[in-house]
Amino acid sequence: MSTLRIDAVTVDAVEPHPNADKLDVVTIGGYKVCEQKGKYAPGDTVAFFPPDILLPPHIALQLGVANYLKDAIYPGDFKKSKCRVGAIRLRGVPSFGFILKLNVPVGTDLTERFYGVKYEPPEPTWYTTGLHAKGDVRFHIYTDISNWRKYPNAIPVGTPVRLTEKVHGCVVAQTRIRMADGGNKYIRDIQPGEFVIGYKNRQPTPSKVIKVWKNGYSNDWLKIQFSRHRVGRGSNFGNITCTPNHQFLQPDANYKNASQLKIGDKVALLRSDWYLSPVQEQILLGKLLGDGTLSLSSVNHHVTFGHVNQVLVEWTCRGLGDLITPYKDTRISGYGSLMYRARTHTSSFISEKFQDFIQDGKKVVPVWVANELTPLAIAFWYMDDGSLGHHSNQEDRANFAVCGFTKEDCDVLIEGLRKYNIKAIYYQAEGYSRLRLNADDAERLFLLIAPYIPSALQYKLPERYRGHEGWLPDPGVSYKQAVIWQSIVSIMSVNKSQQRWDLETETHNYLPSSVVTHNSNSRVGLINGEYMCGSHKTSLKPEDKNGRLSVYWMPLTADMKSMLSCISNGSRNTIIFGEIYGSKVQFMDYGIAGRDGYRVFDISVDGVYLPWSEVVYYTTRFCIPRVPLLYEGPFSQEVVEQLVDGPTTVVPVEEVNCSFKGREGVVITPLEECYSPELNGRMILKAVSVDYLATRKSDSH
Repeated sequence: MSTLRIDAVTVDAVEPHPNADKLDVVTIGGYKVCEQKGKYAPGDTVAFFPPDILLPPHIALQLGVANYLKDAIYPGDFKKSKCRVGAIRLRGVPSFGFILKLNVPVGTDLTERFYGVKYEPPEPTWYTTGLHAKGDVRFHIYTDISNWRKYPNAIPVGTPVRLTEKVHGCVVAQTRIRMADGGNKYIRDIQPGEFVIGYKNRQPTPSKVIKVWKNGYSNDWLKIQFSRHRVGRGSNFGNITCTPNHQFLQPDANYKNASQLKIGDKVALLRSDWYLSPVQEQILLGKLLGDGTLSLSSVNHHVTFGHVNQVLVEWTCRGLGDLITPYKDTRISGYGSLMYRARTHTSSFISEKFQDFIQDGKKVVPVWVANELTPLAIAFWYMDDGSLGHHSNQEDRANFAVCGFTKEDCDVLIEGLRKYNIKAIYYQAEGYSRLRLNADDAERLFLLIAPYIPSALQYKLPERYRGHEGWLPDPGVSYKQAVIWQSIVSIMSVNKSQQRWDLETETHNYLPSSVVTHNSNSRVGLINGEYMCGSHKTSLKPEDKNGRLSVYWMPLTADMKSMLSCISNGSRNTIIFGEIYGSKVQFMDYGIAGRDGYRVFDISVDGVYLPWSEVVYYTTRFCIPRVPLLYEGPFSQEVVEQLVDGPTTVVPVEEVNCSFKGREGVVITPLEECYSPELNGRMILKAVSVDYLATRKSDSH
C-alpha cells in the first residue's frame, strides 16, 4: 500500500555539497536533502517531511519553512497558502522535502503531530463523464505503487528489471443521506448545489453536491449489516445496500470496495444524536461574547477566534476538541500586535445554536443567553474581554469590556450574571463601555471562573486564585464522538432489479445510512466474454446519458479488441492497464494539445501479471503503444538516479507544447513477476523526478 507520512528516521550519510560551500547533502534512505552545513551528522534522528505533504500555515511558520513551500489549499481552508512540501534542485543537486532534528524513537509516525495531510490534486472537469457500470471483482484495479526512495532496498541489487517512463495522467473519479442542515433526504431527491455531510480531516463537514448520478438498473447488490454501538438512539444494527464497487472508508484512511469487505472489517458511522457537547457549546458561547467571530461558510457557520496570548488560543482549541480544524495562522492586529488565530469546522449545530448572534450584519446578544450562561462560558468571556481592577488602596475588582454591544445586549449579560448573585453595572464614558463589578461581586466571579483559567491567563485573577494549571476535560476522550468505527456483522448478496444512484461531492464522500462512503490509469478488459472499461477504481459505461463517448472507452479500438481476444483465448479474464494522457487530462500535453493519448504499461490474465516480454510481444503484434522503456537489465540505485530525470521520451521533446518537457519519473518492475516481503505484495516501485516535483503546479495532476 502506497503511503505518504512524516516519519522519524536516521540520517544515513552527510556529504559536502559539491557546488555550495554552505550546504551539506544529507541522505535518508533513498532521499537526499540539502541542508545547512554542519547542522546534521550521520546517526541523527530527524523528522522527514517528504514532497507532497501539506502542512497547516501555523505549523509552517513555527518551523520557519513557509517561504519554501508551494501553494496549495490546506484542508479546512478556503484559499491557497504556502503549505505544500516540494522538491527542488539546489546548485544541481536534488533536494526532496526537508528534515528537522527531533528526540523521538526512530520509526515514529509524526504525521498527526504536525497536522500533515497528503496532497490530493484537484480533479479535472473535462468531458469524460461516463456513467458507472456494473462492477466485477475479476475486473480488478492496478497495484498501488510505493515510492522507491522510501523502500530503497525492496528490490535486491542485480535483480533483472525494466524501467519505464511514468507517463502522467489522471481521470475523473467518480437510502437516506445525512444533509448539512442536520436532516436526512432520499438520494433520489438530492439536487446538485445542495450540501450533504461529508467527511474530511476525521470530521463531518458540509460538502457541496457537484453531480447526481442515475446509473440505470442493476440486479447485483450487497446488503452490508454493521453494529451500532454508542452511536445514539436506534436498533443495535444498521445496514446499507450498495453495488459491489461502492467504496467504504477504512481506519487506514483508504477506501475499500464493498466486494472486498469481509465480516469483522470496519465502517465509519456518524452517530444519530450528533451535536455540540455541553463543553463545546459553552466555550463557543464565551468566545462569541468575547473576541470570537461567527462566519457563514456555504450553508452553515463556523467560529474564528484569536488572541495575542497563544496559550489562550491553544486552551480554547483543547476545550473545543474535535470541533477545531487543523487550520491555524497568525496576523498583525490593528494595534500592531501579533495575533494567534484558529477556527472551528463548519457545522449545522453552530448555525442552529448561534446564528441569531448576528443580526443585520452586527454581533448581538440573544435574550436566551441570560438563561444559558454558565461558569465555563463566563470564564472564556472573561479571558477575552475581562480585566482585573487591582489597586493597593482597595480590594480587587473586575470589569468586562463591552464596546461592541448595545445597552440592550448588556442588559441580557447583566441578567445572566445575576443568576450567580453577581451584580454588574453598565458604565459608559469617553466612547468605552464596561460592565463593572465591585469587590464582593468580583470575588463571586473569581470563585466561579478560576478553575477554568490556565496559568498563563491567571494574571487576570487575584493572587490568591493563582498557581494552578487550570482544568478542562481530557482532550483525548471525546464526549459523544461524532464518528465511531463499527464492525461488519454480515454481508449478503441481493439479486433484485433496482435503480442505482450516486453522488459526486466536494469532499469525494458522503454518508448514506450515516456510513462514510466514497464517490467516485485506465483499465480495458475482456471479462467472461464481456468488454469492460473504466478508471483506476470504477467501471464505466461507454456513453453518458447525453450519448457522449466516455474517454475510458477510447482505448478499446479494433486492435485492442483483437489483442484482448487473442490473450484471453476464449476463457481467460484479461485486463490491459494503461495511461490516458494529454492536455485534456493534465498540464503536460505530450505534444497532443486538445486530445488524448494512450500507452499500455501492464497486462493481467486471471489476476496474474504477465512478464514484460509477453507485454512487448502482444502490444507489438497488435500495434498498441506502450509506455517508453528506458532500461532493461540488472537493478541498481545508480541506474534509477540516472534515468529518473531527463526529457520525456513519449514524443520528441520539440513537439511538447507546455513549459515542462521532462519525464514524471520511472516505474521499476522485475522482468519476472515476484513477491516482496518488505512491500508485502507485488515487487514494483516508482521514482519521481525532482524536476517534475519542482515544476508541477499546485492545481495540476
